[in-house]
Amino acid sequence: MIRMHNKIFAIDPGTTHSGYVIVEHDGHEVAKVTAKGKIPNEELLRQLPYNVGTADIVVEMVASYGMAVGREVFETCVWVGRFLQAGGVLPQEQAHHVVYRIEEKQALCHDSRAKDANIIQALVDRYAPGRPNHGKGTKAAPGFFYGFSKDAWQAMAVAVTWLDREAKK
Repeated sequence: MIRMHNKIFAIDPGTTHSGYVIVEHDGHEVAKVTAKGKIPNEELLRQLPYNVGTADIVVEMVASYGMAVGREVFETCVWVGRFLQAGGVLPQEQAHHVVYRIEEKQALCHDSRAKDANIIQALVDRYAPGRPNHGKGTKAAPGFFYGFSKDAWQAMAVAVTWLDREAKK
């Protein structure tokens, strides 16, 4: 597959704030995290157009498993659509730019029952094996995952899962 970009802007959406990472890759593996964090959705929405044309925009999509859901899930769905639109993703390309949580669990942990801690450990094993503090390092000696919070970890899982999927095409 021919890549247009060597960056991924991955988003773990929430009702009011969302986690994100911007990573650089070589077409098969993430090489570097250039930005990460958790910010208000409105701010993230303002940032997306500046990355259109320089990064692939990928958003974690909400899926239904037959259980009743609350207002927060529907609000998150609205934000997913807004992020995709601001990222210049056309409706016919939408499936290419979303990753489902179950897909992350299967790709990273090979188990649909995996929890956040399992996903984080799989990312550490892949990008910072044997490093203390989950590969975060210290301020004086930052590691691959330096400055990561819970939401940034989940956005990283979105980026890695998408890149693995795309590399197989």
